Amino acid sequence: VRLFKCNHSNIRIMDRKNCNLQEVLKESKLLITDYSSIAFDCAYMRKPLIYYQFDQEKYYQGHFEKGYFDCERDGFGPVVKNENKLVKLISDILLERYDSNSFRERAIRFFPLYDINNCKRNYYEIKNI
Repeated sequence: VRLFKCNHSNIRIMDRKNCNLQEVLKESKLLITDYSSIAFDCAYMRKPLIYYQFDQEKYYQGHFEKGYFDCERDGFGPVVKNENKLVKLISDILLERYDSNSFRERAIRFFPLYDINNCKRNYYEIKNI
């Protein structure tokens, strides 16, 4: 957190020790992530997201191998590798000039159960073991 600096009133740099991530996700209009699984939480909430993967080649070379989930093929939002495109896309999404229906449909197919009964289903499945 200390490495990030921003003086814009609509942007908050937060430390996970001092914030409730669920509350932040609920309040957010848009998520920008790189490779994080937090994208699944955002997609479940049916909120727009952008994968900003400016270092994709380096990331997969020295960090992780590509897994079964490919953000470009399976992801819940566009993959952007360029800062200028990222800024334009943020603007387009927030001003509702970007059609994200295909990503919304992908999230709906991925999470077919969208209600308040997840805990109940988990309880009964565990009980049946």
